[in-house]
Amino acid sequence: MSEIDLKLIKRQVEYYFNDANYSKDKFMNEIAMRYNGYIPLETLLTFKKLRSLKATPELVKEAVKESKIVKVDEDKIMKIITEEYLYYKSNGEAFIRTLLIKGFPITYTLDEISNVLTDPIPQRVSMLRDHDKQFSGSCYVEYGSLEEAESVLNKEITIEIIKESIETEEEENTKKAKSTELIKLDISKKPKKDKVMNFKQKKQELALKRIKKDFEGKIYKIENLGEKSILEVKKLVDGVAFVDLENKVLRMKYINDFDEKEFSDIKLIKLSPDECKEYIDKLDIKPKVRKGKKSFK
Repeated sequence: MSEIDLKLIKRQVEYYFNDANYSKDKFMNEIAMRYNGYIPLETLLTFKKLRSLKATPELVKEAVKESKIVKVDEDKIMKIITEEYLYYKSNGEAFIRTLLIKGFPITYTLDEISNVLTDPIPQRVSMLRDHDKQFSGSCYVEYGSLEEAESVLNKEITIEIIKESIETEEEENTKKAKSTELIKLDISKKPKKDKVMNFKQKKQELALKRIKKDFEGKIYKIENLGEKSILEVKKLVDGVAFVDLENKVLRMKYINDFDEKEFSDIKLIKLSPDECKEYIDKLDIKPKVRKGKKSFK
């Protein structure tokens, strides 16, 4: 294998084990915990990028023999733990070296993005995706130092897009014409954690508000409950969503047209709007908010 190929293998292996990627890669850390800090080479070689480079254990050993990031011991490989890495993990301020870069074509792959961002080479690229898991055209890009991030922030990065259009002279004579377009990427600092948390908090608050709104008109007080279980109540009353035995309250799945009604030996009485609000506000509801971001190696 050529020297260029060995450099590509070294670059990819060191990317997997760099401070930014390794500290966040749950899979690699779980494997390392099983093997006293090491990862078997046969496991590493299952990673997509190394497979595409046709890497073998022997080639990996040759490629990283001078590496300051990893060390190989027979058939396994380990990250070299430095003071810088320990500081990186404990400091938790990677966001100051992270940029938000927008404007990539949504058809771009991680490889194509990496081919654009080469000077300097980032430590980690996180592709932002929408709720359908489609690439949004934006990435969080983490660099090895604040100086590297600022150098990218102060430069202009453009990418060339090739477009195809169909020119028709006659029905039997059609041809495709190619044209190129330069797109300038939008580069900015990543929002600080407090801003991100505020955004997440607002989403949580909106989700909680929708849930509480949905509860209105469906809450009933249970009289003559006695020692009945949740299952026994649900057998007596159709359409029950949940039963709160402690507060002797239940919620129906749908709004019903009765304010009071007897079911065998229990009686349901709909809570007034004020009573309903007071009860709902005491509930510990934690809505799930869908995420639109996914990170990749």
